[in-house]
Amino acid sequence: MVGFLFIEQFSPEESVFALHFSTTIQWEWQALLFAPLGWLVGGIFGWIFLKIEKLTNKIAEKINGIMTKAVLAGIGIGVFGLVSPYFLFSGEHQLLPLSKEALQFSFLNLVLLGIGKAILTNFCFAFGWRGGKIFPAIFSSTAIGFAFVSLFPYTPGLLVGVLVAASLTMILGQPYLSMSLLLFLFPIQFFPVILLSSLGLGKVKNFVEAKYAETSK
Repeated sequence: MVGFLFIEQFSPEESVFALHFSTTIQWEWQALLFAPLGWLVGGIFGWIFLKIEKLTNKIAEKINGIMTKAVLAGIGIGVFGLVSPYFLFSGEHQLLPLSKEALQFSFLNLVLLGIGKAILTNFCFAFGWRGGKIFPAIFSSTAIGFAFVSLFPYTPGLLVGVLVAASLTMILGQPYLSMSLLLFLFPIQFFPVILLSSLGLGKVKNFVEAKYAETSK
């Protein structure tokens, strides 16, 4: 993480990943009512992301040939790229444009963007392409977060932060890593709820997995 932040300081491209204190937040009490729902939606989307991962891995196992898989993944990227340029690349540098344009998207388009990014990411990895899943996971979760706040527009940054923290923790299985990454994405004022969201989801996930393991014996 330290290396990433060091490199970011010398990158000419604008990035949302930086410690920042916002002075334009409009706090609304209704956000407290919808934060638990956002947390739940985030956890569910993270679970869907992992299910897509398992599905694409199973599909890839049935196809022989490294080159065949690589070509199919390339075609997938091309097709998705024709639909929207947001599907291209890891999503790190698309987060800022998305945050500025999200309000122009419909709820359905944002949901499809989030799910589509999850499908394409897992499809490419299953078919042999290499890279990291963290930024695509953050991007797809953020798209779902913006879809959520399009329905419940109360302190949007806070609700998106809660949802993304829950989703990323479900996907990575590492609440401390999740909250540390999101510290550089959202205003510092939101970090306490991001921390609670990540730790809470981590506890619930561990509990469910332990119960599942017991019943499977």
